Order: sequence, then C-alpha cells, then structure tokens
Amino acid sequence: MVKWIDNIWIWNLLWRRELFSWKEPIFLEFHNLLQMGVLFFYCGGDYSVKSANETLLAFDPVVWLSSVEEEAVMYNLWKSLAPSKVIAFAWQMLADRIPSRQNLVRHCILPPEDITCILRRQFQETSIHLFCHCPVSAAV
Repeated sequence: MVKWIDNIWIWNLLWRRELFSWKEPIFLEFHNLLQMGVLFFYCGGDYSVKSANETLLAFDPVVWLSSVEEEAVMYNLWKSLAPSKVIAFAWQMLADRIPSRQNLVRHCILPPEDITCILRRQFQETSIHLFCHCPVSAAV
C-alpha cells in the first residue's frame, strides 16, 4: 500500500509471511528504489512489466544482468510473440526460479537429503538438469 503524505510517497508493503533472510537485502534495495521515486510507467501513465524492466536496467544494469549475452537473451525473450505465460516460464527457467528440488532445499522447504532428481535419483535436481540433462524429461 502506498500513501501520498507531505509531498512524498510512503510505502507500507505487507507480506503473507516473513521474508527469508537472503531476501532481505533484495527487499531493501527494492525499497530504496521506491523511496527514490523510481516509477515504472509509460508516458501514458500505465504500468507495464516492460517499462519496469527498462527503468531498472537504466538505473543499474549490473544489478539485474550479469553479461551482454544475458541482456540480449532477456531483450529477445520479452520481444517474443510467445504467450505471456510461456515468456514468464522461460524467464523463470533462465533466472533459476523454477521450484526445483535444489531451490526448495535452499529455501528450507525440503530437507537437504531430498535434493536428488525425483525422476532418476542420480543427480541434483536443478533447472539446468531438468531442462537440459535429465534423460527422463528429455524423453517427454
């Protein structure tokens, strides 16, 4: 929730649950962007993910992208004519945000011993493993 008080925006963001400790620095960085008045609007005043991404990249591209190649991939991904759900899923996969067992262990949702791929039980289940190396998922 945001309120306009004494010519400044006051942000009061509420969460369903407490943030993981590793998310706190990310949240503080995001909150600082909000406090600095970085707004993500097109000239027409409409919010879009594209305008937010362009604003964030203009603010500090090093924070959001790690290489020129990654920047090119993300640029082409968002320009794609694929359905938005497919684009969002591709972004999640490229950013390693798929709920793989490795990510679930990292977020303390699964115990550490449950990190192996559920399909073959030989390798750690990562996004790369699931989409590039797992013979069972490749056969599907």
